[in-house]
Amino acid sequence: GKDSAIKMAQPLFLKLICLGSLIEVFSIFTFSFDEGRGWDKNSLDIACMASPWLFFVGHATIYSALFCKLWRVDQVMSTRRRAVTPLQVLWPLGIVLVMIVTLLTVWTAISPLTWNREMINEFPPETYGKCDSDNDWFGFFFLPLYIILMICTILTGFIVWKTKDISQDLSD
Repeated sequence: GKDSAIKMAQPLFLKLICLGSLIEVFSIFTFSFDEGRGWDKNSLDIACMASPWLFFVGHATIYSALFCKLWRVDQVMSTRRRAVTPLQVLWPLGIVLVMIVTLLTVWTAISPLTWNREMINEFPPETYGKCDSDNDWFGFFFLPLYIILMICTILTGFIVWKTKDISQDLSD
């Protein structure tokens, strides 16, 4: 019945995917403010560093949860042991989030992004504002974070391909 269809959809993973999507979407908003909207420098500095936090945590949550969901389906279909609990396949999500949060915490402590407004022309006065790092640490943190996200995305693509022939009732 309806309960078995909901159970087969694995609501825990679907909720994690929705949560990750919501978190990632908020990263767009933190880049859409400047002094003209009444934000002070401190608030803009916080928004600058919030953007990578929201983006990387959100993206990692989406793709890791999708990977775990499909990995569970694969485990159930490819082993004789039919009972595979969500907790038995959630560890990749935990590992990815610990790596992401650790890198973001160190980045925030060592070299956070800050709001800077720079002059383009003095006359007529023209400026632009952007989030920037005061030193060269940006690449040191951004590159590993990006690589982690690419690994999550590629592994999720692989498990999607691997489970492509499984009944849609199980893999939705």
